[in-house]
Amino acid sequence: MPQKLKEVMQDKRLHRHIESQHLFTKAVEIFSAVNKVTPKDLYSGTRKRSVVEARSMIWKYVRERTLLTYQELGDRFDKAHCTVQHHISNHDAYMSRINNNSEARVHELYAMTYMNGKGVLNHYFNIPEESEMREMKWRLVIMVDDYPVWRQHQVIEKERII
Repeated sequence: MPQKLKEVMQDKRLHRHIESQHLFTKAVEIFSAVNKVTPKDLYSGTRKRSVVEARSMIWKYVRERTLLTYQELGDRFDKAHCTVQHHISNHDAYMSRINNNSEARVHELYAMTYMNGKGVLNHYFNIPEESEMREMKWRLVIMVDDYPVWRQHQVIEKERII
């Protein structure tokens, strides 16, 4: 690989790392506030419902918007990658119950809290709502292992085209 290309790739990785760190830090700040817990509580080993739910919301939000792996997300709170997967799976289940008009009031409160935090963060980072994103065009760089079937693929880079 030419030296110039290596330097560009290194710069992009560093830039992504800085963006991921900033987004993660802001997510901790916002989701701890909407869940009425302190950021210090999030890094403790407590299993209080409000703290566990705040971590779940942070992991889901950051996972959707960065290239951080489950392990990297877990490392931030000194948790295993399988814990992050479990919490994100639970988050998706809670949100799907709300979308299917389930009677569970606990899930409704969770969903409202998540949507409030997500709205604040999206506004802060100038991320459009999902309904607005359907109108946008994207440039994608995709790595495909088994062309033309596309079973094994990974998005390497994505950029919104205005």
